[in-house]
Amino acid sequence: MNSLQVTINGEGLRHLLCHSTLTYSNWEWAVRCYSESSLSLREGLQSALWQLGKVPHFVQIDNSSSATHQIKRTKSKRGFNQNFVNLIEHLGVKARTTNISCPNENGDIESQNGHLKNRIDQALRLRGSRDFESLEAYDAFVEKVLEKANLPRQKALEEELTHMHELPPCQAPEYEEQIVHVSRNSTIRAKKVAYSVPSRLIGHKVRVHVYETKVIIFEEREKVAEFDRKPGVGGVINWQHVISSLVRKPGAFQGYKYREQLFPGVLWRKTYERLCECKKDASKADREYLRLLKLALDEGQEKTEEALQEVLADKEAKISLETIREKIGCAPIDLPILEEPKVDLKEYDKLLEEEVRHVS
Repeated sequence: MNSLQVTINGEGLRHLLCHSTLTYSNWEWAVRCYSESSLSLREGLQSALWQLGKVPHFVQIDNSSSATHQIKRTKSKRGFNQNFVNLIEHLGVKARTTNISCPNENGDIESQNGHLKNRIDQALRLRGSRDFESLEAYDAFVEKVLEKANLPRQKALEEELTHMHELPPCQAPEYEEQIVHVSRNSTIRAKKVAYSVPSRLIGHKVRVHVYETKVIIFEEREKVAEFDRKPGVGGVINWQHVISSLVRKPGAFQGYKYREQLFPGVLWRKTYERLCECKKDASKADREYLRLLKLALDEGQEKTEEALQEVLADKEAKISLETIREKIGCAPIDLPILEEPKVDLKEYDKLLEEEVRHVS
């Protein structure tokens, strides 16, 4: 769908449609997705069936990796993935696939793909704009195009529905669940991508729900983190999760793998650059920057950023933790006064005398 140049608030929307159709009536349905994955197939197929209200006896699909895999390298035959098998068993249908390199065997849906794309393109032209205020607005637009296309198919659809059976009581979960270990870096890995969790969970196991577009992380039943899913990205880090552990070892910041994600915005990048200018010693700048991030976590990001903005406005001013704490009204840090202990060795001599007497 990228060639249609749809945008959300001016930003290009790269996406696909998971498209389903019935072979007799040509009734069709489609949902937005971002990849040809088993998760997008699960969401797209179930969305179509629940919109239809019935389940056909067969589901036919091509040989994409979302549903099939190569059985042996020396053979061209492909088998169904276990995730797809679980889905069709839950739905109570039988699965069929086309022969390899034979798209004509799925000619009905292949043809409908082109027709649907043309319909959406024409509707966009009539709308006068390809920009939408939100993903939900774009999804609603596509649904209206589909509903309009399905109107003349209702009579044939009613005939088809009489030969179908009822839906299962509920949909299969639209996520894959994983139990993963939290590393010492306060991260977990889901689908080859690292995601951060609160540092208090280091060394524990958490439950992860991986959806097509998001990742939700749970400790027992409590949701501890949620991220937009970003396949192909090395890691997605929330600075608030890792700053408490990182501030205790500031030397690690220089070589931190996800260092760029510890700059919450342009203001923080400018703050770090000013610190580097003032401190000249990179390790001291790193230490001060991490302490400022920790201050933002403890006292509030908005309040801390207002103070940073004020200091940055003065090109002669030096940024320091003490300056920012003072501007946001934090109480000064009272360091304890330690008295030098007085050691009386006579007490040790008495202990030795007791030991010698005991041995004697």
